[in-house]
Amino acid sequence: MKSAIMVLALVYLLAVSVSAPSLARAADDIPLLFPSQDEKSVELQIADYLESKGMHVTRQVLKKNADDVYLRLNFGMADTDDYNIKIFVDTTPSAHNKKTHVIDERKIQIRAYPKNIRLKGITKVRQFQGFCNAFQRRYWAPQRVYLDRDNDLVLAWDINIPGDTSPVHCEQVRDAIVRLYSAWKDMHDQLKKEGLI
Repeated sequence: MKSAIMVLALVYLLAVSVSAPSLARAADDIPLLFPSQDEKSVELQIADYLESKGMHVTRQVLKKNADDVYLRLNFGMADTDDYNIKIFVDTTPSAHNKKTHVIDERKIQIRAYPKNIRLKGITKVRQFQGFCNAFQRRYWAPQRVYLDRDNDLVLAWDINIPGDTSPVHCEQVRDAIVRLYSAWKDMHDQLKKEGLI
């Protein structure tokens, strides 16, 4: 019995020592995002990574600034799909050095807009706010849910890149997008059940 346990322990240690370097290599293959990069290069790097994971990404150039882009992803956009949603990814500086004006931090903004979900009337808006409070007490994704100025529903997720010594993996952006879409599917069904949409 004792020798069987020693053999199992040896097999385990061997497996751990073999898999640790392969895990490190896998981490090296994931592109890192740094705040010192310009906005366009961060967004294009995210787009390339998302496409390598099978997502279809549209790169949109800003009309005011050709050196900046934002990304657009569509999920379930068939008219018959209740879960259709547009997701936008953009970056913006979130902190800079006051003396040198160099960007120290950059924020990745991910916004999801469900198609044709607009709440009308103060009663519906108040019911929705109560629903959102209850939803976010139960679920941690999305980070925020709100109504914009036109009372359109927005699901939001922000990822801060806190510094060049603490970059963000592109996988965190993909993970946030997947979680937003998944949260929307859950939220949609519950909103429909409560008669809010």
